[in-house]
Amino acid sequence: MALPINEQETIELKALGIGLYFQTGRNEVRIDRLSLDQKRHNLTETIVEVYEYQKWSALLIDWKASRSVTVRLPSKDGAGNSLEISLGKHQQVQPLFDPSKEDTFPWPCGTFLYEVEIGGQTYYGAVRIIPHHFSKKQFNRIAEYLEEALDGLTTNYYQDVSLSLSPEQLMGESDLLFSRWLDRSFRKLTIALDWIEKENQMNVRRHYQAESHPGRMDRQSVKWEHSFKGAVMSGTKFYNRKHRHDANLPDNQLVKFRTKAILKRMDTLIQTLEQERLVFMDEQEKLKSEIRQIQSDRRSPLHHVTSRDQTLLKNKQISKEKTQEAHGLKISGMDQMLQKVKSYRQQLRYVIRQGFWNDVDDVHPRVPRSVQSRGYISFHKLWHELEESGGRKTSPSTPSKGSPLFHSTGKMYEYYTLLTVVQLITERGFSFKKDTLLGQLQKGYLHSELQGGTTIVLENENGELHVVYEQELEHRSRDAIANGTYFFSKFRRKKPDIRIDYYKKQEDVSLYHSSIAVEVKYSPLRNIYSPDGNTKAAEQMNEYVGIKYYCPIRKSFYNRIREVLCVYPGSRAEPVLLDTEAGKFVQLYPTEDGAVGMEALGAVLDGWLDPEVW
Repeated sequence: MALPINEQETIELKALGIGLYFQTGRNEVRIDRLSLDQKRHNLTETIVEVYEYQKWSALLIDWKASRSVTVRLPSKDGAGNSLEISLGKHQQVQPLFDPSKEDTFPWPCGTFLYEVEIGGQTYYGAVRIIPHHFSKKQFNRIAEYLEEALDGLTTNYYQDVSLSLSPEQLMGESDLLFSRWLDRSFRKLTIALDWIEKENQMNVRRHYQAESHPGRMDRQSVKWEHSFKGAVMSGTKFYNRKHRHDANLPDNQLVKFRTKAILKRMDTLIQTLEQERLVFMDEQEKLKSEIRQIQSDRRSPLHHVTSRDQTLLKNKQISKEKTQEAHGLKISGMDQMLQKVKSYRQQLRYVIRQGFWNDVDDVHPRVPRSVQSRGYISFHKLWHELEESGGRKTSPSTPSKGSPLFHSTGKMYEYYTLLTVVQLITERGFSFKKDTLLGQLQKGYLHSELQGGTTIVLENENGELHVVYEQELEHRSRDAIANGTYFFSKFRRKKPDIRIDYYKKQEDVSLYHSSIAVEVKYSPLRNIYSPDGNTKAAEQMNEYVGIKYYCPIRKSFYNRIREVLCVYPGSRAEPVLLDTEAGKFVQLYPTEDGAVGMEALGAVLDGWLDPEVW
């Protein structure tokens, strides 16, 4: 059965007798079509939207047969393998995400690729993940807020490098259009050239040649014999009539001229791809060297003492290996494309250098004839399609990167809360110590993520505030002292999302005073707080009270977690600040005028920093 393929090279599932749906929450999103390839212009026709943190399943309805369908999405853990589910007559629905069983939505907001296999043929689609607890406007405000602080902070680097759709994204628009035209039209082009050659078998031209033996004679031959030259050669030379195929006609000259232009365009495309490939090959060599150096550093005894350094090195190695893997896939894709274009070029060169076309001048004739035979009509139609597509001429163009793949909204909300806390502190007269906010963020920034332990230091005339992001505390005080971090906890949960440490100046020495622990939850209040008993979030908050500090100047231990906060998006139906035995639950989310929760968080900071309180 012929596939229902439209001009965009996509298939309509309804025409195949298949209904494929994504069930998101209480809604069913029908997948109308899928792409035959991974080209972006085709994939945009397939995009469907799914909300994060809502129950998500895949549903199959097969009206014509009992076929099985396989759906592959990026793996939940971000690894290179894919999450694969099978749908069929006996298993029409398969869950992808269940909020009752999983706390964190595993895919990032943004658009990414998935595959559908039907009858041994693989098709492609795109799914866009929409934030659930924020509106699109709120999500965009958060993204803009983060990007203003540090360019690239919203992008999910691991997903972005591993889910790139194809090497075609690295090509300029003109190269991409030309490549598509070749895939679609090359066979038609060679057929048209073959037709033209066969049609020219009928084109013969009469001419005469003086020869030593008599041949075909006509009136022109007799006339020549009675001329002065003919009389001189009488009996020794005969003016014979000849017929030969005439290939070097204006219409053939135009065809060859344009064919040579196509070959030249192929040369340019191949050169571009080879240059792009060399760039990635150089990057691969650099990455190999960097990975070897990191592995050497991790084995060094100097790094066995500090667990934080070991974690940072491990994160660096993982990110480099992810990048190396992604570059390898892109190089492989470029190799395949190069092989395909070089094959096209070789075939076209062979055709144009054969006997018939070899006799044709590759010049643009002054007045080409308008020939209405099949071969010429087909060739010039293909040529005009190439010109109209914009793929014939090269032009400088930036690679088409498409829309970014964001971090999970939970991660972006953590960054948003961190920067909001920093903003509130600066509004209370503190300034950045020694460096700007951007400079301090960059010290803990690796591949669009803030690493655990990233610290922003602010100061005023009375002391310093250290805003620390996701620092893993040691279990034993001696390890914390050896590392120079000085914070430790005996409890199981000992890594608050944000910790704010206050150091008061006493005789020009900053001595530890106290801290606030902040847990960030991208979740509604009903999931993190219950008046009837402890939730997981409340248990975490209770354990943060056990964080202790050893002061290396006073040689003494301190247990001074003054406040434990849980920040969450919230809604207008709930109080902005809820004070409980586990700590304070504070709403925080952006609005057109600023953000809900700023005043409540500011009040907590004011009460903590008030010198009369302590």
